Amino acid sequence: MAKEKHQNKSKETASLIAFAQQHQLFYNEIDERNYVAEGAEQKVFIKDNLYVVKLNDAIYYASWEDYFHNSFLFALYSWLLALRLHYPQP
Repeated sequence: MAKEKHQNKSKETASLIAFAQQHQLFYNEIDERNYVAEGAEQKVFIKDNLYVVKLNDAIYYASWEDYFHNSFLFALYSWLLALRLHYPQP
């Protein structure tokens, strides 16, 4: 299945771009002067010394679906960890 997804990643990318354009979801306010750092698949920018904007090209994922699943799980686990740290169990 991953091989099949990988072969369709370019179509998946085109569909995501079309969807984002249709619904005006692109964030176009990234100031290159606020560049902070980059890793293997992302560039990081700071906004108003308060927010972080991360651009990711998902090169390590066979499909964008895999990337979004991974991102969702990371956000969920981060939230659960924060909740547990804020409300420790006896």
